[in-house]
Amino acid sequence: MSPWFRMYAEILDDPKVQRLSGDDFKGWVNLLCLALRNDGRLPAMEDVSFSLRRSLDDAVTLLERLRDAGLIDRLSGGADGSHDAPHSWRKRQYKSDTSTDRVKRFRERSETVKETPPEADTESDTDTENNGAKAPKPRAAFVLPDDIPAEPWSGFEEMRKKKRAAMTDRARGGVIKKLRELALSGHPPGDVLDQSTLNSWTDVYALKGTANGFRNGRGNGHRQGDGFLAATREILGREAADN
Repeated sequence: MSPWFRMYAEILDDPKVQRLSGDDFKGWVNLLCLALRNDGRLPAMEDVSFSLRRSLDDAVTLLERLRDAGLIDRLSGGADGSHDAPHSWRKRQYKSDTSTDRVKRFRERSETVKETPPEADTESDTDTENNGAKAPKPRAAFVLPDDIPAEPWSGFEEMRKKKRAAMTDRARGGVIKKLRELALSGHPPGDVLDQSTLNSWTDVYALKGTANGFRNGRGNGHRQGDGFLAATREILGREAADN
């Protein structure tokens, strides 16, 4: 079980949250902690009552107020056919891999590339059209590098698509290069992508309003560690050498 969950700074401007009384806000945060212990679901009301140190009637009334505020959802599934869960829990509290896993995959991928020699180009009947001109070779499909978290990247691409800012391979390469440079300055790629997605920015920038450039957010939102930064420096060094 993860020891933490994501709390987004946007709650400062969320009227659903800011209109809560102090007691209800405390109850909501405690319910988020309780949902974390139960894989995103709230347990039976008797267990909620015990965990919140409230009477059963008070716990039921609290959940009703939070449902009315749009902060707790009633969903299908569970022992009784339905269950309560914090609003958009699965979307906001997605499970991501760790920087150690990403660095390990990056190293394994690098070793594979070193050990596999390139295939020699050969000309065949399919290389030419009927008029003798060479047919263009198909372009390789874009593959997201292992050091860039997939879910925040997907959200960023979808946002750009909605804004009609198509992601060409050249644009992807430029964004990835910036993400790696920002990572070296302490701005995790996952959080940088989330910031741009939430603000509908078609480019990526240093994180705003964070201490030391690190925060608990999406993707690699906790401090990466020397292993991740070393891998990022290695990638940037190779790109510079290639250019």
